[in-house]
Amino acid sequence: MFEVVDDGCAPDVLVVRGTGGFAGQSATFAGPDARSRAEAYARWMNAGGAFQRRRTDPGFKGGAGHAR
Repeated sequence: MFEVVDDGCAPDVLVVRGTGGFAGQSATFAGPDARSRAEAYARWMNAGGAFQRRRTDPGFKGGAGHAR
């Protein structure tokens, strides 16, 4: 699970932090649109988008076809 928290060090700086099995993982967002970008990133991570393999990822073997 990922959550958005204030950095506390500077204004307009937010951190997306992982909890549970994702503890220790984080991403920092800064600037005037930091909140919307951080919240969108946290939603994407929580939805499992980060776990989808892309064709450009090392070790990508291809998607499962209808015949499989």
